[in-house]
Amino acid sequence: MEFVSYCLYPSLLGCLLIAINIALPLLDELPENVFRIIRHVLAILLIVDVTWVLINVARASTRIIARYGEKKENDQSTEKGKLYATILRRFLIAFIVFIAIAAILLTFPDVRQMGISMLVGVGVLSLVVGIALRPLIEDLLTSLQVTITEPISLFDQVTVDDYHGKVEEIHMFHAVLKAPDDSRYMVPLSRFTKKPFQNWTKGCNHKIGEVKLVVDYGIPITNLRTQLQKIVASCPFWDKRKAMLQVTDSTEFCMQVSCYVSSVNIDTQHELTCYVREKMLDYIITSFRPNVPQDTSRRAGLERASSSESSEPGHHWYEHIKRTTR
Repeated sequence: MEFVSYCLYPSLLGCLLIAINIALPLLDELPENVFRIIRHVLAILLIVDVTWVLINVARASTRIIARYGEKKENDQSTEKGKLYATILRRFLIAFIVFIAIAAILLTFPDVRQMGISMLVGVGVLSLVVGIALRPLIEDLLTSLQVTITEPISLFDQVTVDDYHGKVEEIHMFHAVLKAPDDSRYMVPLSRFTKKPFQNWTKGCNHKIGEVKLVVDYGIPITNLRTQLQKIVASCPFWDKRKAMLQVTDSTEFCMQVSCYVSSVNIDTQHELTCYVREKMLDYIITSFRPNVPQDTSRRAGLERASSSESSEPGHHWYEHIKRTTR
């Protein structure tokens, strides 16, 4: 029914034009030049009618594709189906119109005769136009490439030039990224095909977040590992795949531990890491308050000052004389 509703009127018009074209030779009293003009006009109208039919077929086909995507429960699949249907419809209509214009021009005898002689000139003109419209042509081909290869899709979490956001819209020539602060970042589609970028949604949806903590040497690592398991077990954002703690760095005053926790997707990863960081800090401050790292720069300055005083020339002799004189 979709194709019938779209192609009913152009099909009726086409049948009428064909009937007129068949009945036209029966009119013997028409002059030759008038007969030729009418046949030419009918040919052009028939090409226009066929173009109308093909455009409506393309519109009906893409509408069916978009409607098939709407039946899926996932909103992301629905939006992707609508996007692909829109881009496909635009390309098909542009191609059909281009072929129709070329067919109409070929119905003129002068154009056909001049075509061979002007082939070289048209080639040079096409080269000039191609150079002038090169950015537009590249953008069109890039849009088609992005549609087919899908380096990005709607609702993907991507990082482009240190800018992180969610793909909110994909247009013919650019994509719109939405940042966590609700700002928008316009990125040309050619950026996703010519330069590397990070797509956090491609592949497995499960993501691993890292929480770094600086703790004192007096805090037992085993206690921290046990507490991490308790914390993630009470968090709904944890997908129960990974929760581990490792010592990743150390200095002369303290050590750095990293908590690796897995989340369901990139959206909940930030919530999970913040939750783990808050609970771990609360546990360290509550249970090991004397071992909480202080101002290490101040401590280092005091120790350097004391070491420099002890290393001054004659310092030990001065202390020895001071003790003996007493």
